[in-house]
Amino acid sequence: MLGAAEQAKVDGKRITNSTLNKFNPDVVNPYESNANHNFVINAIEDITRNNPERLGEFLSAGTGEEGDTRNGKVTKDGIELIKRALFARAYGDDSLLVSMAEINEDDAKNVLTAMINAAPVICSV
Repeated sequence: MLGAAEQAKVDGKRITNSTLNKFNPDVVNPYESNANHNFVINAIEDITRNNPERLGEFLSAGTGEEGDTRNGKVTKDGIELIKRALFARAYGDDSLLVSMAEINEDDAKNVLTAMINAAPVICSV
């Protein structure tokens, strides 16, 4: 079983460039914004592609046909999974990954939040 940092790195590699291209960094709370709904849905699908039973852990049911995730909503745990995966892919530093999970100081949180929000753009470069 992989540790959290190692799993985040694996998950980050699963997110496709096509998915990254759907990210809109110009919105407030980009991972929760309706403007990035397709990005978030695609990212969670990419991460769980080889383990589809995990999809249900991170995605509430949509209102479309069975198996249709387009109208679903990614859970808070799913959003955190995406953030960790993108952070790992963008920065690749285990100590930063640990800091992301543990930092409580406001200034440090602000810096990490900015880094998290910039991660999809950095991954696309």
